[in-house]
Amino acid sequence: MHIYALIYLAVISLFAFILTLHDKNAARRNAWRVKERILLAVSALGGSAAMLLTMLAVLPLKPDIVLSGHTHGGQWRIPFVLENGLLSPNQGLFPKYTNGEYFFGYTELIVSRGLARESTAVPRVFNSPEIVVITLEKAV
Repeated sequence: MHIYALIYLAVISLFAFILTLHDKNAARRNAWRVKERILLAVSALGGSAAMLLTMLAVLPLKPDIVLSGHTHGGQWRIPFVLENGLLSPNQGLFPKYTNGEYFFGYTELIVSRGLARESTAVPRVFNSPEIVVITLEKAV
């Protein structure tokens, strides 16, 4: 009985691999894509591991833009000396990415200083809160 289960998993995994590969290649070419309900059905029938591995192996993530949550802007800043700040939560001393735009190849990272004042135990110094407005335009 176990041999039938292994054969079934092998067949559904192969089918999931081919289906996912076709869908991701079609996405690159802006061509016909596999319907979402078909992908979900194959995943539910046992192909989810093969689908995930195919997506991770075949197409590395290269987003055009990444929108980051706020970093408190470096919490403490010294104008013209420490523009990225002295301290930032989860980045420690002399944080690298505190606010603004950063570029990594073709990917743009946008980081906001955020609005919160009362939720942190450490007050902001020379670091005003901000709201970032982003306008997305269709690529030509």
